[in-house]
Amino acid sequence: MVIAVLNPKGGCGKSTLTTNLARALQLTGRAVLIVDTDSQGTLRDWQAMQGDASGMPPVIGLDVKRLHTDLPLLAAEYDTVVIDGTAKMMQGLGLTVKVADAILVPVQPSAADLWAVSGLAELIHTRRKIQDGLPKAAFVISRQIAGSRLAEQIQEALTDYQLPVLDTRISQRVAYTEALAQGVSVIDIEPEGRAADEIRTLMDEVIAWVDEEALALEPTPQPKPARQPEPARVVEPCQASAETAMVRWDPDTAARNQRNYTHFVAFKAYDSSAA
Repeated sequence: MVIAVLNPKGGCGKSTLTTNLARALQLTGRAVLIVDTDSQGTLRDWQAMQGDASGMPPVIGLDVKRLHTDLPLLAAEYDTVVIDGTAKMMQGLGLTVKVADAILVPVQPSAADLWAVSGLAELIHTRRKIQDGLPKAAFVISRQIAGSRLAEQIQEALTDYQLPVLDTRISQRVAYTEALAQGVSVIDIEPEGRAADEIRTLMDEVIAWVDEEALALEPTPQPKPARQPEPARVVEPCQASAETAMVRWDPDTAARNQRNYTHFVAFKAYDSSAA
């Protein structure tokens, strides 16, 4: 499964969502790889803060233009690959959309973020039309401010893009900033904190959403038609003479057999005289 976290606008929480979701999936026993396609290399910096024995998901930097050739080889060794998509490059977003099984679009509760995702939503719909409804895609409200109604307003406005909005929201919390700076996840620094609860809840919702979509896209098995019994063939008893048996054949078959027999007799006569 390849999950891409995409948004053409920077600062929307892509890297935060990528690292924490990848870590949460890893803690369930899955082999998880993070692919950093952003030229800023934020996740490679995140990995550099970990040390030699962090236990976090590995991070590989990959040029977005090489995703279609290199990603299948990398993904074969992992259960889940989470891609931190590039920003401000619609061509790069298009290449990522092509290789993803599911896409999460983090959106801050602001008008600027709402406007920024319109082109990406159109790109996703175009791909789904030619790819039998794939990839799956959904919005995630990111960096919401507690006590503000902006998140509800943005969620309502996002419905115009005809993509689902996940129920779980990521809030603006200090724990996310501290975890990113330390090269870990919020589950590692505050296992019982609110941020860790948000990530676990989001992970459960993503898993349920992906499985539900996968089941919906699978063709319904059609029962095989019952095999009709062949009609019984009536075998008439053979007659005593070959002449009578020949009559029971159709005329063409009888004539063909007669010609074959004549040729056989002629050949035998020639063969005997030559000897």
